Amino acid sequence: MGSAVALSLGDQSRIMRVSNCLYTMTPDENFVLDRHPDHDNAFFAAGFSGHGFKFAPLIGEIMADLALAGQTAHAIDFLRLERRFPTGQYA
Repeated sequence: MGSAVALSLGDQSRIMRVSNCLYTMTPDENFVLDRHPDHDNAFFAAGFSGHGFKFAPLIGEIMADLALAGQTAHAIDFLRLERRFPTGQYA
């Protein structure tokens, strides 16, 4: 997917710049929210491309809960890394 910016000069428009939009997405299109498997003091959130911006306030709250208390009251088990990689082998 790309986007272009064109300079309009009447009927002599020309493309001035082109850019691509690369993004990450999980196969099931859900985010990943979890504690880093190798570092207990690090949490991460990933896979927000496309529609993730809509969830920013809630994700911020969840990540703050995890960082400060190590848990959250929100149901996030379906977003855990272990659910996607049950053997513990992370790519």
